[in-house]
Amino acid sequence: MAEEPGVWFIRQFVSSRLVAAVGRLRYGEPFWPTPIRSRVADLHGEVRAEYGVGPAAFGWHMSVTGSRTALVPPPDSPEHHFIERGFACRARPNGGLATFRVEHPPWTVRDVRAVDYRFDFGSLYGTEWEFLNARSRRAWCSQKVGGGGVRAFGFHRP
Repeated sequence: MAEEPGVWFIRQFVSSRLVAAVGRLRYGEPFWPTPIRSRVADLHGEVRAEYGVGPAAFGWHMSVTGSRTALVPPPDSPEHHFIERGFACRARPNGGLATFRVEHPPWTVRDVRAVDYRFDFGSLYGTEWEFLNARSRRAWCSQKVGGGGVRAFGFHRP
């Protein structure tokens, strides 16, 4: 497991203070309560997803316009490399490391045609994440509406 690529859960935003409290206290999950707004618009020939996180006064948002067509990426593609992870980890409140397995149905990606965002990743996740403010995005993943099917299991807490 130590050499397997995985996903690191830094902070998970949820809109409910109760869910955040239960997630942190009962499961040790890095849940953070904050207002979340979302809208998906099916446009002619493309799809636009708009998200807002945090108080509306901050203006933190992301709008992504992509192709209508969504495909499962080929196994040798960069998109597949980044979205098909079965190993995950996160910091424990005591400073230790928790690791676990994640399963989900294959996710699809769309060709990105436009991205507009105003996030300060350093403010959201810490100064070590500020470099994301200058990165471009060329693909985004989407899960089928009503799909779900994500499972996490086999927690290891050293």
